[in-house]
Amino acid sequence: MDRTNKENLISGLASTFGLDAERLKDNKESYFDSSTGTLYCNGMIMSKNVADEACKYFESMERQCLSGINQNKKLAMFYRCAIEAISMMETNEVKELAKHIVKWIKNNEQSE
Repeated sequence: MDRTNKENLISGLASTFGLDAERLKDNKESYFDSSTGTLYCNGMIMSKNVADEACKYFESMERQCLSGINQNKKLAMFYRCAIEAISMMETNEVKELAKHIVKWIKNNEQSE
């Protein structure tokens, strides 16, 4: 993997977990601020309330996909995927992983 791809991968992982927020704010990239529960994505600000509302909507749509004559299990799975992805942002495991990623990035920057 070349250096640019490696940096993009690391940056993408870091921004997904809300790391290096100041640099990301300047570049208008996506990141998650776990202290406020806010997702910054393509210049939009999505608060925890918006995420909660999105989960409720996706859960409603998932139930509709799984009920009635026109069941669509594949579409229901897409809704469930969105629900779980949103929910994961707040888990302690993700926050702990974010700490390890920051440590790894710092160690790799020092060794170069």
